[in-house]
Amino acid sequence: MLATESITNKEERERVVKEITDPKLNKSPRKIIDINFDEMNNMGGNMIMLVNKKGEPCVVMSDRAKKHLRKHNLKTLEDNYKIISSDLTMIEHIGGGSARCMIAELF
Repeated sequence: MLATESITNKEERERVVKEITDPKLNKSPRKIIDINFDEMNNMGGNMIMLVNKKGEPCVVMSDRAKKHLRKHNLKTLEDNYKIISSDLTMIEHIGGGSARCMIAELF
């Protein structure tokens, strides 16, 4: 998830996109799901991709984030991940974070 429009400098935006997606620059290149400001401001960038016990790729997000994703972005996620969403209104309004902030990552 990346809000490319939030990177106002065109050259910087192109550099960031290239570093994320180009296999020559990144040994683990990624596909970008480009979110807009509305999606970003509604926690669309505060989700996390995980693998469940069955080895299935999942994405965890708030109901708010899911509701505000544009149809094509939600479809991309649905086609590639099991979506897990919950009402995190209290966390988002009082805590200032969302789904990603609530999950500890172990490496």
